Amino acid sequence: MTLANLMSSKLSEMARGVLVVDENLKGIEPFLIKRNIRVVIPESGMKDQKIKETILPHRIFITNNAKDFIDDIISYEYGIISTDNLKSKDPENLAKLISDVIIKYSLWSVHQFVITLKNDGNHEF
Repeated sequence: MTLANLMSSKLSEMARGVLVVDENLKGIEPFLIKRNIRVVIPESGMKDQKIKETILPHRIFITNNAKDFIDDIISYEYGIISTDNLKSKDPENLAKLISDVIIKYSLWSVHQFVITLKNDGNHEF
């Protein structure tokens, strides 16, 4: 194992948690990392079912397309933070909003949920 791989492994162990981020929202990755959140982005073109089975279990998924993932929340025990209804998706502000919502609702310890983010702060949980 190289020093870089070892450091990356240790840093991910110290992160607040792991989020899976839809490939269409990957611009938020550096801003989530700055907030001490590890980010996993599915490979481009990966089928939804494969994402559900291999990457999402016991994790939180940030997506612009919640409708395609809601039906399997119970089977694979993941949570969804939906950005579908946000008008502005500025990456830095979106990363802060996601971090704040995770803290507010203690989402690191919750599974099988959907939160739809709203511009006015009245998120649907």
